[in-house]
Amino acid sequence: MGQTEYRIPATGREMMTEKELAALIAEVEAAGMLKAPVDFKENVLEKTKRADVQLIIRTQKMSRGMQLFGYSLKIGVAAAMALFFLFATPQDISLPKPDPSREGGWESRHEETLAQQWDRSADEITKQISRLAKQWMEKW
Repeated sequence: MGQTEYRIPATGREMMTEKELAALIAEVEAAGMLKAPVDFKENVLEKTKRADVQLIIRTQKMSRGMQLFGYSLKIGVAAAMALFFLFATPQDISLPKPDPSREGGWESRHEETLAQQWDRSADEITKQISRLAKQWMEKW
């Protein structure tokens, strides 16, 4: 008995009808399991020892290692950036007190807003980084 040909659904449809599915199941059950060739195991083991197959296996293992390295690098950079933002934010992040004499109430003439504090801190950090970079460049 030869291999059973499995029916493909009629053109234009992606799924089989219940009747077609039942017929396919009955056909597969009636045909039984296919027998593997006698020397199948030996052929597979022999082919896996070939140089081109070994090269593909090593390449796949290296690419998995590179994926892990890339993922680890992303996590490390994200953690470093989180720490940077944690320590770069101003220590006093309280909102300005409302000024009853003004119409808006939340704006104050003498107190610095949160955005202004952030800008000032960012400017200070940028200046420090610039100074460190200049010192480092002078050494080299």
